[in-house]
Amino acid sequence: MTKTSHGQGRWWGRWATVALCTSSFAHAETTRVGLAPDLETLARAETMTATARGGIALLYNPAGVARWTVNAKLVEYYTLVDQETQDISKKAEKRASEGLPPDLGEAYALLGSGKALSFETGVGLLSLQVPVAATHGFAYGRATVQRVTDAESVERYEMETLLHGGAAAGLAFSIGPWSLGWSRYYLVRSRLLLNPSVVEAEDMAARIDAGTLAPEDIEHQRFARLELGNALGNNFGLLWQPIEDNPTGLGAAVLNAGGTRFVRRPLVEGERAQKADAAITKFADENGIAIENPEPLKEMINVGATVGYGGELGDLLIATLGVDHHDVGGATIPEANRTTAAAELGFHFPDKLAMLTAYKFKLASSKYTYHVGFLGAKGVVGVREAEESAYSFQYAFHAGMEGISPLKLTVQHYVRESMAGVNRRRGYGLDLSFTLIL
Repeated sequence: MTKTSHGQGRWWGRWATVALCTSSFAHAETTRVGLAPDLETLARAETMTATARGGIALLYNPAGVARWTVNAKLVEYYTLVDQETQDISKKAEKRASEGLPPDLGEAYALLGSGKALSFETGVGLLSLQVPVAATHGFAYGRATVQRVTDAESVERYEMETLLHGGAAAGLAFSIGPWSLGWSRYYLVRSRLLLNPSVVEAEDMAARIDAGTLAPEDIEHQRFARLELGNALGNNFGLLWQPIEDNPTGLGAAVLNAGGTRFVRRPLVEGERAQKADAAITKFADENGIAIENPEPLKEMINVGATVGYGGELGDLLIATLGVDHHDVGGATIPEANRTTAAAELGFHFPDKLAMLTAYKFKLASSKYTYHVGFLGAKGVVGVREAEESAYSFQYAFHAGMEGISPLKLTVQHYVRESMAGVNRRRGYGLDLSFTLIL
């Protein structure tokens, strides 16, 4: 056995801690319908079929693009983590800063109690929309682990690290109260699955603590699987909204129409894509892991209904109530978890009031008058049947100079509760958008 240096041993120790602080889509209790939900969508338990608007509509119901005016979101970021994972990660970072290997005992104890530890993050980029077309860039990551007993009664840790990103573009048009939409997306997905037995994992942890574990000593191919692939897919949507400038209506969407299949070769050429592919291939080669294509994304049919008032940027009051049924007649989501419901209530300052109440100031080095002000707030709550409940609070601010506000910043706080009582997940998000307040 090769003796590792203290620095290398600490690196592998931190890798093991991250793995333990990060269940796969197949094994986790959390359902995901869209490829890359934003934080408000998660708070709604993805009740989006009759409500989707902005660039995110391309991933849930492209027909929503036709029912929104102009929207330009530059960037959005959020991160979600359960409290137990956060505590363990902080302790690991502290021990690493002191030159000590991580203490995995607490993580093992939590997993033994049935908790699924997780970390989730998402990024939206250049989400642009006009009444008939939209684009949306996205990236999504998730790292999870839980302790399970397999069919042969062997206790294992099932770990997953999922990273995917891409872009979507679409068109939509309206005829009276009806809207039709189509979107096409490009997706790159990388997924690392690990399922070592509890005995194997504890043995590796002991060797890490002793500083005697080197990368070449780990036989990853015995319990690791690496997926990497590229795919092009289509979504179609239908929306009926009988009242002008009102969110009340019915929606239906076909996501991943006909099924979306991955291929190993890049479908879009680019230097960054080639570098990422090369890095993952190198990792697989060095660790003796074969690269496989990700499993196809199955077609999913969703239907939904919404009643409410407001929702447009100029509306003072925003109030909606919606319900969705996902995966109609399909087999992707368990029957018990297909129904979701969501409600939102908030307010939005009119432009004149937003400017009147803004705080104005000058910088010593500038002749211009700058300002920041409050724009509105909203609460959102969502429930997925027999699985989860969630809520979020959003606070919107505007900023600019000389009586014009071109920027809007939204801050969000999110809490998700598992109905199984397994864990509680919290998160925060920020998004920066273009606006025009005079």
